[in-house]
Amino acid sequence: MTAAIVTAVLLLQTDPLVERVERIAGPVRRPLLWNPLAVTVASASGFNGDVVARSSFGVDFARRVELAPGGRRRVLLPAVDPVEVLAGGASVAVPAARLAPEVLVGVDSRLSFADGLESDDRRVYRKIDAADLEELLGLGLLEAFDLLLLADSAGLPLAAYGSMGRWASPRTPAEAGAAVEGFGPAVPRFEAVDVGPRRLWELAPRGGWVPAKRTHAAFFAALYAFAGFVGLIAAARRGTAALAAAATGLAAVFVGVYFLLFPRGHLWLVEHSCEVVGAGGEAAEWRVWFVGAGATVKADVVFPRLVKPVFQRAAGADEPFTIRLEGRGCRVEGLKISAGGAFCFVAGGDRPPTMRAAGSVPAGLYGAGVVRGGRHRLMGDLPAGGEVPALVVEDEPLPREPDFAALLSRFLSGDCVFGRLARDERPARDVTSPGLADARARPRLWLQRLR
Repeated sequence: MTAAIVTAVLLLQTDPLVERVERIAGPVRRPLLWNPLAVTVASASGFNGDVVARSSFGVDFARRVELAPGGRRRVLLPAVDPVEVLAGGASVAVPAARLAPEVLVGVDSRLSFADGLESDDRRVYRKIDAADLEELLGLGLLEAFDLLLLADSAGLPLAAYGSMGRWASPRTPAEAGAAVEGFGPAVPRFEAVDVGPRRLWELAPRGGWVPAKRTHAAFFAALYAFAGFVGLIAAARRGTAALAAAATGLAAVFVGVYFLLFPRGHLWLVEHSCEVVGAGGEAAEWRVWFVGAGATVKADVVFPRLVKPVFQRAAGADEPFTIRLEGRGCRVEGLKISAGGAFCFVAGGDRPPTMRAAGSVPAGLYGAGVVRGGRHRLMGDLPAGGEVPALVVEDEPLPREPDFAALLSRFLSGDCVFGRLARDERPARDVTSPGLADARARPRLWLQRLR
């Protein structure tokens, strides 16, 4: 009887059990990029809770898992520089990553020669289960891979990956080797720490005011001053009692209007985005959000896509928070923002192209430019039907606007045309939070590769 009780207690202490933790990218160290995990969890008594990848940057990436008694499940988990996996009371260290190859190649397990490709100091091959490819690509989690070798690319969401990486569909080991040998310089990514010449944090709004509150405050102050001046001048002619009544009435009216119309929340959000259209017509959209606060708050924010936090320093978050995967989107929980502070998040995904340029642009393009043969030419605003030059003779400096340098310049390669799809900002879409007082999106940048 005693032995049975001890056995039951031991089972409860290890239930659920994290049976295996596997890095999708293998032992390759790329701590500033997505490094997803495949975690196998089992439970003798049943489990309904979170499987969590803990990051060295102070962020937990969580996914809800439900297991029946005696159940087992393999879960794909987003992670950035993961150090530990937790499930219930179980905790397992993530295998160390020590390799730093020039090229990391993901190999589709459907390729007949997938097991025969040999890694060396310069290049590392890593086989990826075909069943995982669509989910990993759809969530944008394969950015650590410089090149993907696919048996069949049909139906895979490759546009967002292709705007930052490359893929090929080799039929033989020789073709696979040629694809790897022909791999050029590494494509810049959005890293978890804002380093390098393309600095996202230069786009962050300055100042501690919530923009909508600042606008409302200026409007109310001006209106109150004008109404008070007119009202008090008019009331003063009728005596002291009328003057006191007017002052009281004006104060009551503006207090009421203030509580009815003034934004209650302390959160603000600014979105920058860039649409990249490939020569074949496939399109991807990259979105960057800055979430700030006018007062110190702890908030939850829901995003339409899985987001990666981008920090200003390698230490990461001052206080831990959680990013919970919910379908293709996510919920950022327990995000503490100090007054005047902000957080940056970035996400990419496939989308239908807004337009395609074939000699001319179908819709207006603002601040447009074209690159041909490595030469740049700025064309100003292009109206619908505006011609895209077939040749650029003289080279001009590229735009110096912060959003171009921080965002669009990452995708500037080969022949392309670029610009903005609108002049004015619009309300930000698809992002929600109970304390959100102001959400605006800057005009979207657009780039199409011409060949």
